Amino acid sequence: MNSHLQKTEELLWNFITAPEGVQKAIEGHSDADLPIRPSTSLSPVERLDIYANMYFYRILDSLREDFPAVSKITGDAGFHSLITDYLIPHPSTSYTLRNAGKNLPEFLKTHPLGGKYPFLPDLACLEWLLIESFDAPDNPVLSATGLKAIPPDQWPRLIFKFVDSCHLMESGWPVGEIHRKVKERGKIGPVKPSPNKLRIWRREFKVYTRLVDDEEYALLKQIERGKPFGDLCQVYVRKTGFKKAVQTAAAKLSGWLKEELFQSTLKTDGG
Repeated sequence: MNSHLQKTEELLWNFITAPEGVQKAIEGHSDADLPIRPSTSLSPVERLDIYANMYFYRILDSLREDFPAVSKITGDAGFHSLITDYLIPHPSTSYTLRNAGKNLPEFLKTHPLGGKYPFLPDLACLEWLLIESFDAPDNPVLSATGLKAIPPDQWPRLIFKFVDSCHLMESGWPVGEIHRKVKERGKIGPVKPSPNKLRIWRREFKVYTRLVDDEEYALLKQIERGKPFGDLCQVYVRKTGFKKAVQTAAAKLSGWLKEELFQSTLKTDGG
């Protein structure tokens, strides 16, 4: 590419995407430096502002698609203001908008809208995990048949690995229910704090969200940390004794296999 053309394109991109706005971004540049000339009715700054506004609304529309429940709850004006505030510390740095919203859940923790709707950061987190799950690469999944091929004496040392689309989430708010209500009705009623533990994963082209109890969540967290199957059984041994513990853990494992939570590649503890 011609170096002068490349420099002009980079300068134009910097002006259009400047978080502080075009007027501030061009300070220190002469008219001759600007990558755009005046028209019969518009100055260079006014012409650049048109492109900058188009770029902003493209990001706004993209983030509204990524966070539909957050957008519905905050309303058009509120969401517009939120994204305006968000893009100042977190401008898009890529020509693709795929990751433009990755910092929004954390940003909401200190934003006034997060104070008005205290469940909003966690709701944004859920919506982002739904995107991550949908976009995750496919993995060969572990089946019951594949597991049966492993000698029983190796089972206590087996280490299972989640498929890349599987995520665990814990919240002090009923974000799963909030998300469902907004999706079905477009609005929610009063919301009270309520502990939520969720499992999010994809099968084929559909992303699922499931509420899990404390016991299952604790087991799934152990798997996420790379603990072997024998450690999972120990959770039940202390409650029910060894024989029933193995049966209970095996039943849990059977359900997870049906839901295709694990990759087909297995490791063993220490091997």
